[in-house]
Amino acid sequence: MGKDINKGTLAGTISRDPVYRQTGGKQSFFACSIRTECERTTYTDVVAFGAVADSMSEVDKGARVTVTYHLGSKKDKNDQWGIQVVADEIVVEGRKPKSTAERTPVGNPATSTAPDADEDSLPF
Repeated sequence: MGKDINKGTLAGTISRDPVYRQTGGKQSFFACSIRTECERTTYTDVVAFGAVADSMSEVDKGARVTVTYHLGSKKDKNDQWGIQVVADEIVVEGRKPKSTAERTPVGNPATSTAPDADEDSLPF
């Protein structure tokens, strides 16, 4: 029997004003609806917690995003279990990193021979 997998990718547009807040226990929370258009238009509610939620605190409706997610479960008001899409990573198209520390290094910087580029001349 094969290995179980609980992972997916969703690419689309944030279709309504997203919600960002911190809970009483200082846990960050982000929720939005992603519109995707393939054979028909579909809206998928997505939630994120912690650092992923913090990274989305200033994103608005209309932003194009790619979400890597897993399916989680939660109880509703009537004690019924349901499934929710929980973001593991959200990438916003066209967004510049907040700092150079957040950039993913390419190659091994210790052995790189490429000259340093002026940050303002980079295409992203």
